[in-house]
Amino acid sequence: VIVCSGFEVGHGIMTGFDEIPENDNPVCDCYEKFLGKKGPPFFRDSWDLTAVQYAFEGNGEFYSLSAPVKITVSDDGVTTAVKDKYSNRYYMVQKAKNAVIADYLNGILCGNGNIDNNNDEMYNNDKQ
Repeated sequence: VIVCSGFEVGHGIMTGFDEIPENDNPVCDCYEKFLGKKGPPFFRDSWDLTAVQYAFEGNGEFYSLSAPVKITVSDDGVTTAVKDKYSNRYYMVQKAKNAVIADYLNGILCGNGNIDNNNDEMYNNDKQ
């Protein structure tokens, strides 16, 4: 099985640091260096983090999978996905709001990753 994380999953899920942690935090240092900024805030879209989260945690409360798809890439780099019931390839589909996923991932980055998965405000179609 191959699970793909498209641009839309992670875009707008802003993770990082709004202040320098009291204890040394190598992840915060990486955000600072990557973004080329001196001093917080350090935030960016979370394409990589959401893909890694899915790899470790699966669908859970945050994601579901698309129907099986056949994925092709054209000579000019355009990727298309067409439903194919015989395929073993899927796309991640975001279920939870951007802010809920960001809070969860930011908790992990800061070393205190907890979330209330029973939050009624967790889901919507706007993902904002």
